[in-house]
Amino acid sequence: MVEAFNVQDSPIHNQKSVKRRIDTGEFSGNFSNRLEQFKILEKLSESQLNSIESLCEEKTYQPGEFLFQEGEEQDKVYFLLSGTVGVYKTDLNTETDFKFTEISAGNILGEISLVDVHIKGFTVKAETEITVYGLSKQKLIAQIPQHQKILDRLNPTIIQQTLGYIQTLSDRYATAMQKQVEDLKERDKLSHFLFLLIFGFFLAISLEEFVDMFPDRNLAESTLFHWVYLIIVGFIPAILLFVKVDVPFKKLIDIKTNFIKSVLDGLIFSAVGVASIFVLCVVLHQIIPEENLLPSFLSMSFSVTTLFYFIHSYFQQFVRATVQTLVQRFLVDNKGYISVAVTALAFGIVHAQYGFESMIVTLGVSIFFGLIYRRTYNLLGVSIVHFVLGSVYFHMGR
Repeated sequence: MVEAFNVQDSPIHNQKSVKRRIDTGEFSGNFSNRLEQFKILEKLSESQLNSIESLCEEKTYQPGEFLFQEGEEQDKVYFLLSGTVGVYKTDLNTETDFKFTEISAGNILGEISLVDVHIKGFTVKAETEITVYGLSKQKLIAQIPQHQKILDRLNPTIIQQTLGYIQTLSDRYATAMQKQVEDLKERDKLSHFLFLLIFGFFLAISLEEFVDMFPDRNLAESTLFHWVYLIIVGFIPAILLFVKVDVPFKKLIDIKTNFIKSVLDGLIFSAVGVASIFVLCVVLHQIIPEENLLPSFLSMSFSVTTLFYFIHSYFQQFVRATVQTLVQRFLVDNKGYISVAVTALAFGIVHAQYGFESMIVTLGVSIFFGLIYRRTYNLLGVSIVHFVLGSVYFHMGR
């Protein structure tokens, strides 16, 4: 077990006093005045501190350099006078280094070495540029006749501090291991999600091939087929997700969170989208008037039955948000942008049966929808945008 000691973990150390002396420069001056600030040396006389002073070696480490590594045998104690070090432990099963804590100026590293030569159970390396004073027990024994008196005064404090630190470190290690176990469980659950995502792609391609068996292509363009396709490709995998994966459905369907911002997003982005489509139609009408894009836009009409498309839009956004949320969890994508792109690619693929144009349009709008949803994580706003822009797109005969 390594003997790194953190001031914050010691109930007997006056941390505020040490910090004040560091901040005000009281650690500058002669060497023994620096050493007397450390709790471990408080019972030593001035002459004993001066004796230790003559044996200590000053050394500076750059960020990333190791003071000592796990498994090394060393008999030195280090007095950290400036900078910050990190304490790491390697898990033998995963070979992953866990960072337990950071230790800053005014703390001691390796104090148990003054009790016995010890194999380091942890790795300590510089996080910033640091300055330390190293004291070797062997030098202390060889060059100071009264070394036993010094060690006798130091041992009780060293043992008390080390036991307290070992307990704290053990708690942190247990916490870190528990987190790793939870992460592995999370990964196991999300592996089912990846399978279901691939299964959804298989269903989409299978349906496309099934429809191609019929000479009447209108079947693939009918409203009935759209609903059947959505249920098979979306609803069935969603049920399996509910059974196999811990999906936060309550959070997904909650419209109270960021309600106003979500509605405003829906109205603003819908208006911007419709205006953009209009401008595009005006421009393209001058280039390819035979497509009748502008007349189609201006002659759009809506009926009460169009409102059912909002339910369809909400359900599609629910499926997309579920995929995006799970991808974000699986990739540990804190900012969410990668999850938006992956989800958009998935939705582009499952729209392949409607043609290349539909696939590309779906890819683009899915990125657009994903970014809108990411702003509030509320389905209401993005469903409004989907409803409005989708209605315009279909009523124009696209």
